[in-house]
Amino acid sequence: MIRMFTLVFSQLVIGGLFFLPFIPIEKVREGFYRLCGFVFLLLMGLTVAVLGYGVGWKNESWLFLSLFLLLLAYNITLWGPFPQARRLLLPLSSIYGGIVLLCHAYFFYQPPQAGLWEAVFVPLSFLFSALSLGAVSMGLLLGHWYLFVTALPVSYLQRLTAALFFSLVGQGILVGCNLVYYAQIASTGEALSKFALLTSAFFYPLLVRLLIGLLCSLILAVMTWQTLKWQATQAATGILFIAVLTVLAGELVSRLLFLMTRIPV
Repeated sequence: MIRMFTLVFSQLVIGGLFFLPFIPIEKVREGFYRLCGFVFLLLMGLTVAVLGYGVGWKNESWLFLSLFLLLLAYNITLWGPFPQARRLLLPLSSIYGGIVLLCHAYFFYQPPQAGLWEAVFVPLSFLFSALSLGAVSMGLLLGHWYLFVTALPVSYLQRLTAALFFSLVGQGILVGCNLVYYAQIASTGEALSKFALLTSAFFYPLLVRLLIGLLCSLILAVMTWQTLKWQATQAATGILFIAVLTVLAGELVSRLLFLMTRIPV
């Protein structure tokens, strides 16, 4: 249970850090960056605290602590006269977050006796999860910001919506490939027990993942895109709020299924 939440929180932060540099600070002003920086710092701090308390101060906890300290330094630059350090630390945090994500997936969550398939698809699964979580959360935060900066171009929210859509499509393709792969190799041994567990004991959570986490989220992303064509940013933000719930629900269930079966879905 602890790892299920820490995985989702950390991936949301890393995904958000990826998209934040694409929103010019000159357009949204420093307040938006301070809001995002505080949210990311808070979530990463919760991740480190929960891991340290629940699992212990092992390599996994120290890995996220390093990202937390980098985020702390970046937040300090947002509240002081440090424009050069701010411009340096944001892309550095974004790149380092991606490195942390891939290292976390490869070194801590590879199944025993993992083959080439798992070595590739587990990090890819984590990557697309981070992108979808980051896009939908950043979209929600930015959507509310249109109330403060009315002249903000709608194109920024459209880009995040498009990123959400394609991230979900990528996730859907990965899930389909994994289900087909494990169905084909599920003839004997451990692969059979994993796939049988996924399709029997966890059949209904799997349906939640597919229908709510992926299908409903995709429909909401399309609805948001159509709404933004009419320049209705407030209505689009309302749809994105629902999308945050469906994406979060899907990702939490996905991490539960992964932790129980080691099949990335």
